[in-house]
Amino acid sequence: LLNSDFSLDPDRLITASDERTRLIFICSPNNPTSNLMDSNSVMQVIESMKAIIVIDEAYIDFSASRGFSEYVETYPNLVVLQTLSKAWALAGIRLGMAIADPRVIDYMTKVKYPYNVNRLTLSKALGELKNATLRSGWIKSIINERSRLKDELGYLPIVKKIYPSDANFLLVKFNNAKETYHYLLGKGIIVRDRSDVPLCEGCLRITVGTEEENNWLIEALKNKTD
Repeated sequence: LLNSDFSLDPDRLITASDERTRLIFICSPNNPTSNLMDSNSVMQVIESMKAIIVIDEAYIDFSASRGFSEYVETYPNLVVLQTLSKAWALAGIRLGMAIADPRVIDYMTKVKYPYNVNRLTLSKALGELKNATLRSGWIKSIINERSRLKDELGYLPIVKKIYPSDANFLLVKFNNAKETYHYLLGKGIIVRDRSDVPLCEGCLRITVGTEEENNWLIEALKNKTD
């Protein structure tokens, strides 16, 4: 229920729902389109429906937006999901969090596994959370490299379009996405082919790497002649 520019169509979403609708998931910034959903559109959905609205904010740290967690106290049907996998570089510990009304948290507590987070995971997470300065440096570096990578890709004749990004990756439309995907794979560079995703025809999802990794990607694409 997205528009051609990947923006949320709240009217279509509300119309497609009925009294049986219990849960609605919205990803913002979205994956794989990398765009932030318009806050007014999301708020329209939250305010118009009795269903639980879950906002997945896995990539919110790479956006200028503060996200929707501040609205949880006002809207009891709002749940915000965040993770330590992206900006905190802790994907290996598989730890996230839910921010919601106490009544919703109570329901979730009743159905979750009794010991779903082990001591090693908790110890690692709590240790890293004390080092917010390091995290801020990582985020700044990724955002700077995202901007540079977008500029460099824009000069390439094999690139048709680069979509705006609020995440740690870019969605890029190529003249021949599948051919480019296999070409890069042959060079040892792994990107995600999203050509078969609705609205993403001809697109590859490229994660923003280190300066060295991004240079490797750019040089490989420069050497692709068709």
